[in-house]
Amino acid sequence: MTDRITATIDHPAIFLAGLVTAVVCLFVGAAAGTLCNPPLLRHPGAAALATLAVVIVALAANVSPANAALRSDIASTTAARWPGAVSLIAAVALLLIAWTASALAAARRERSLS
Repeated sequence: MTDRITATIDHPAIFLAGLVTAVVCLFVGAAAGTLCNPPLLRHPGAAALATLAVVIVALAANVSPANAALRSDIASTTAARWPGAVSLIAAVALLLIAWTASALAAARRERSLS
């Protein structure tokens, strides 16, 4: 355990690359959850299945920012290769689009109930 902590302290670039990868995956997962749950999908069973399907596709599809971040070689012995700014920017854009769609759907539903 102490060797791992020492290795992390000796190579902060690898630690930061892993942290960026985690943030990219977090953003893609949050976007999937936003798109596949209320107010966009009303039924809980359909929402759960859709969320599971979207997360699997997000991890497996070659165009996914999460896939790109996970496939980058962050454990290289020579130097840490970052997942790249493109993956991070794409994940942030995906999350913003999902949040905007959810907010618009919630506002539309609120107006129709009034």
